[in-house]
Amino acid sequence: MEIADLAVSSLSLIVGAVALILAYRSLRIGNKLAGISVTQGQVALHHRVLAQMIAHPELYPYFYDSKPLPQQGRTRIQALLVAEMVADVLSTGLDTRERISSSYLGPWTDYSKDMVARSPALQLVISQNPAWWDRLAPLLDQPAGRILQADPVAGTQNGTEAA
Repeated sequence: MEIADLAVSSLSLIVGAVALILAYRSLRIGNKLAGISVTQGQVALHHRVLAQMIAHPELYPYFYDSKPLPQQGRTRIQALLVAEMVADVLSTGLDTRERISSSYLGPWTDYSKDMVARSPALQLVISQNPAWWDRLAPLLDQPAGRILQADPVAGTQNGTEAA
């Protein structure tokens, strides 16, 4: 009887170990799928904001070329509203990157630094309400990285003629 009990106990341990391994693999696959889903949502939000700049290309320099905002008028209002949208997307991306290990959002921190460094509109809305975008406020004093660079083919610096 002791050998039979030992065999049953050993078989139970093996079955339990296999079950744990399979559960761990399922968990990893589920986490990857969740990360992909969240990343796709983040990219979709980003594309909606970029669609605003496609619809209003006059706003582009306020985000990519360090162009100062006009003191008043419709363009200023539009740029500030889009800046709030961009800040929301960047902040959400940073939060997502921190909470979910998503390789798709790998360069998001550098991209966010570049956007904040190059956009007076973003700098203004973040500095006026740092608690709203607490993940972006620390980026206000950081220099731009190397994500947004000149386009050597088009001879432009972030959408405008290079000097």
